[in-house]
Amino acid sequence: MSPLVATDDFTTAVVGDMTLVLSKSETPYEIGKNFHFRTGTCLIYAEHIRISDCVKFPGKDLGIFCYCLEVTKSVDIDVFGKSHSATRTGSTTKTESSGAGAECGSTPMHRMPRG
Repeated sequence: MSPLVATDDFTTAVVGDMTLVLSKSETPYEIGKNFHFRTGTCLIYAEHIRISDCVKFPGKDLGIFCYCLEVTKSVDIDVFGKSHSATRTGSTTKTESSGAGAECGSTPMHRMPRG
């Protein structure tokens, strides 16, 4: 995703460590195998979003806000932290595991009235 793209009904911008996508296009904004972002957070605000494939963004935040969400098949959106990324205190030996990854939280889905 380029740092700034703008048309009459679509724009993206990078602000600090956040990518912002705004779309009022009738064409769905697609999240699939070619979707990527380089910042720590990506927020997508669109009228219509299509999720067409599984995506992985380890340790990143992805916010999806839309009126119409289309899922073309069974998909996973994986933003779970990197393996062994949880904070650990004390000393460890080479044979001791550094622990499981950090808690990934939850993915709330809300149906909002249009208007």
